[in-house]
Amino acid sequence: MNEEDIAAILAGQTAAIAVICELLIKDKQLQRDDLCRGLYDLLERHRMANANVYSVGPIRHLLAILEANQHALKPAE
Repeated sequence: MNEEDIAAILAGQTAAIAVICELLIKDKQLQRDDLCRGLYDLLERHRMANANVYSVGPIRHLLAILEANQHALKPAE
């Protein structure tokens, strides 16, 4: 398995987690802002611990999806 294969697997898993998060947000089981804040805290803990750069990729990907959906789902003013 090469790096592209691993990246594709992680991207698929992150996308699936994002769908689950969106369903929980829609059902009011999660608050998007709280979830994103928690993920940013997790990124900061990884940075402070000098974690492997690859370990933050899925977290950043999930944040990007959640934040993009937040902007896409807002009603037009």
